[in-house]
Amino acid sequence: MARLILCVPTERAAAYKVETGYHDHCWLDRDDAEKNPKFRQVIPYIVVHNPITGQILSYVRSGNEDRLIGRLSIGFGGHVDFPETVQDALARELREEIGINVEDANLSSPAGIIVSDQSEVDSVHMGVVYMAESEIFSLSEEVAEADWKSPDELADYFEQLESWSQIALMAISNLSVPS
Repeated sequence: MARLILCVPTERAAAYKVETGYHDHCWLDRDDAEKNPKFRQVIPYIVVHNPITGQILSYVRSGNEDRLIGRLSIGFGGHVDFPETVQDALARELREEIGINVEDANLSSPAGIIVSDQSEVDSVHMGVVYMAESEIFSLSEEVAEADWKSPDELADYFEQLESWSQIALMAISNLSVPS
């Protein structure tokens, strides 16, 4: 059975607004969507910030996306499965990947949209970025080597970060792209 996931046309991805619903959306088979750059798969992308220490939860990617395994990341998230909303998928991913209930996460409204062509993965995905606040977490098997790091510490690992984490870190920290 096909796994249908939420997608939007690439030419309208940068203007996508979660709050206004899915006027430009469609549901595509995930396997087909992975090969179709005319559409972007919508991914809630959650950055977890510790409000006490000011640190950000980072981890080394493992799991089911071969193209990202071994990369350092500051974002948690996944596909929006039919018939979920972005908010439903966000709550599911928080619970599954890091054991946080959405009610306890002090979640922001969408902090931004990531639309990038830096990698093959980027060319068929878009991120709806959220900030969550939490001091605790419980990791799934898809997450390895998790640790709290300050934005300055993460900047030292900039080249090891996956592209979305680089973009998010620059926005959070007002960093410029390291040379």
